[in-house]
Amino acid sequence: MQGRRLERLSALVREELGNLLVGRAKDPSLARVTITAVKVSPDLDVARVFYVAPEGEAEAARRDLSRAAPFLRRELGARLRLKRTPELRFAPDEGFEQGLRIESILREISAPGPEPGPEPGAEPEPGQGGERS
Repeated sequence: MQGRRLERLSALVREELGNLLVGRAKDPSLARVTITAVKVSPDLDVARVFYVAPEGEAEAARRDLSRAAPFLRRELGARLRLKRTPELRFAPDEGFEQGLRIESILREISAPGPEPGPEPGAEPEPGQGGERS
C-alpha cells in the first residue's frame, strides 16, 4: 500500500510542478524545463525531481530551479493540501539524454546506405555490361 501511495504522490507532484513552471513561475527560462520524474522518499521528507532542459542549459536550469524551490514547495503544499510538503531536490535526468543518444545511434545504423556496386573507375567484370557483342 505504501508503495502505491508514494507512486501516486510522485505523479501528482510531477504534474503540479509542470503546471507551476509553465503558468506561475516568474522566470521565463523555467517554462523551457520539462519535469520527467519525481521520486518521493518513504518518509515524505524529500522529493527528488528529475528534469530535462534545452541543450546546454542544464546547469542554469538547476540553479534556477533551486532558487525557485521555496516558492514551488509552498505552492505544492497549498495545491495538494499535504500535511508535510517534501523538500524539493533537483537533478538532471541523464537517462532521458542517454535514451536520445541511443535512439540516434539506432537511426544511424538502420538508415539505408548506398547500394553496393562497382567502385567508380573500376572496370566492369566480363558479362556485366559495358561490352557489346
